[in-house]
Amino acid sequence: MNAFAKTKEVESALLAKEKLLVLLYKDEFIDVFPNEVPHGLLPLRGIEHQIDLVPSCPIPNRPAYRTNPEETKEIQKQVNELLEKGFVRESLSPCSIPVILVPKKDGTWRMCVDNQPINKIVVKYRYPIPRLDNMLDKLFGYCVFTKIDLNSGYNQIHMKENDEWKTTFKTKYGLYEWLMVSFGLTNAPNTFMRIMNRVLCSFIGKFVIIYFDDILIYNKTLDKHVEYFHVVLNVLRENKLYENLKKCSFCLEFVVFLGFVVSSKGISVDEEKNANGVRSFHGLASLYKRFVKNFSSIAAPLNELVKKDVVFKWDDVHEKAFNLLKDKLTNAFVLYLPNFDKGFEIECDASGVGIGVALMQESKPIAYFSEKLSGAALNYSTYDKELYALVRTLQSWKYYLWPREFIIHYDHQSLKFLKSQGKLQKRHAKWLEFIEMFPYVIK
Repeated sequence: MNAFAKTKEVESALLAKEKLLVLLYKDEFIDVFPNEVPHGLLPLRGIEHQIDLVPSCPIPNRPAYRTNPEETKEIQKQVNELLEKGFVRESLSPCSIPVILVPKKDGTWRMCVDNQPINKIVVKYRYPIPRLDNMLDKLFGYCVFTKIDLNSGYNQIHMKENDEWKTTFKTKYGLYEWLMVSFGLTNAPNTFMRIMNRVLCSFIGKFVIIYFDDILIYNKTLDKHVEYFHVVLNVLRENKLYENLKKCSFCLEFVVFLGFVVSSKGISVDEEKNANGVRSFHGLASLYKRFVKNFSSIAAPLNELVKKDVVFKWDDVHEKAFNLLKDKLTNAFVLYLPNFDKGFEIECDASGVGIGVALMQESKPIAYFSEKLSGAALNYSTYDKELYALVRTLQSWKYYLWPREFIIHYDHQSLKFLKSQGKLQKRHAKWLEFIEMFPYVIK
């Protein structure tokens, strides 16, 4: 979507957004958008997260990671907050896995549970996931959209009674088990989707689409949209499902959903122009510059635009270069359409300055992704660069990869033993917590 379209989207949405925000600021639904999930156990809603272990597998009992006094204090502080909220309780479980602190962008710390040992022995469920193409087909002809994002969605799901002990984590001061779902548990996305399908079943396919943690309300008129928005929020309130106001988008004529731009005019690939997006595109194009005559001359305006200390301003020169380079690349080689009845494969690679990934089916390319490394990432080891490449891949193509098991192909031998690592480094902990949400096999 170009800058003009984005501006029109905002302008056309202003009145509608004001109309909806009036409802919010009249306190009618302000309770549905708290700053954080309220303390205490939430209602059961008829579905809980169940953990079934593979028979005869040994129960993990890992020691706590070594921490300095400051880290130990911070871990216990966060554990006490979870106890106060009712998300965890003290445990006497024979099962235990360690925790680790990872730094956040704002300089604070987040406690991550290393769920790998328990995830390895959990029976994987295959809850039916709607096909991406079918969902996008349903949106044809609709012109008003609202996206809803749950606030810490997994922490709003109960653990099944008598399964809590399987989630136990260890600190220097004791054992604690989860009463609500922890991020990074195998099958958690499926449980989340089951709950949302149960809660919003009367609306799905009529004016609501759900795909894991993405909820979209769609209509053909503004009046109907406001009416149905009101209905959906009432149901979410009745079930005490809380939303993140900062991540919700109200009454838009264009919306980016499942990686596509959806509007009354149809569906297109999201091509939002910003510095990071242009760097990524330029990096990908550079991998195949041998197929494009005069590549450097064509790409020169884009190269200048993403230089350090240059103000990002997209104009006709950049649009022309972008479209010409895109046309050259798409004529140079063929990308195949995905078949959602078949599994996907990922080819990951990393060089000294960048990462490159291909999404494949039966050895045929579906999509490419690349990124130029910068800052601290340039000094990553080959292992870390390829692991980072996998994380960026899953973030970009999660809608393709969540529904069914997929294969990851790696050249780096140590990455083939990703699930059998010992102590995690802080950088790896956050990445692996995210990776473990996906049904993957490494070859």
